[in-house]
Amino acid sequence: MTRVGAQLFAGPIVARSGAMGVQLVSALTQGLAEPLRLDVPLVQRELVAWAQAAGLRAETPIPLMSLAGRALPGRREQILALASRGLG
Repeated sequence: MTRVGAQLFAGPIVARSGAMGVQLVSALTQGLAEPLRLDVPLVQRELVAWAQAAGLRAETPIPLMSLAGRALPGRREQILALASRGLG
């Protein structure tokens, strides 16, 4: 997790499955008593559902962009939460 000013961010979160990602984020945030930002792509339905059940609220979706529409490298399905947007 990273702190920028008063805001706490969790990400990137990378796991082999949505269930593993939920376990990871749940363990990281257990007992946390302060606001948290978690940027979760909407395709990660399991983590989105967990976040909403944990009291996080959805805001503006995060666009994922690539040059000339090329597929991004790597196992993109294992990226459950991003370290995105300006953190400063």
